[in-house]
Amino acid sequence: MSPWNGTPGRVENFQFVKWEVPVTDQAPALVRRRAVAVLDGWGMAEVARDAATVLTELVTNARQAGATRMVVLVEADAAPDLVEVCVWDDAPGVPCKQEPDPCSERGRGLLMVEALAVAWGHHPLSLDAEHPGKVVWAALARSGK
Repeated sequence: MSPWNGTPGRVENFQFVKWEVPVTDQAPALVRRRAVAVLDGWGMAEVARDAATVLTELVTNARQAGATRMVVLVEADAAPDLVEVCVWDDAPGVPCKQEPDPCSERGRGLLMVEALAVAWGHHPLSLDAEHPGKVVWAALARSGK
């Protein structure tokens, strides 16, 4: 069963939580707090802050790209030593890592994601016929990178 279509909790040894994020200025902070609370609650405090930072960047990118819907997934059982975090959004286009302007405060999000994650990527995913979109994901070492 896909966690995108399932109920939050545990399904066949698959521990995850999924929630829709309001597309507001507060979205990054809300996602950061909830991710830390979830991972701390699962006994994974060592990866909670890195996962929260990655999710903050992915949600911020989706908002800046024009998303009108966002869904976050945190999966504890991606692999024996990994936690996976994902953001689904309906913004057009795909994320693109850039060389940041040294004078700009922006443009470093995906560089931070790459630095914190073991791997990251994206793929198209439609929640249903009316909601085309993509998932941007990152896998993080449970012990921290």
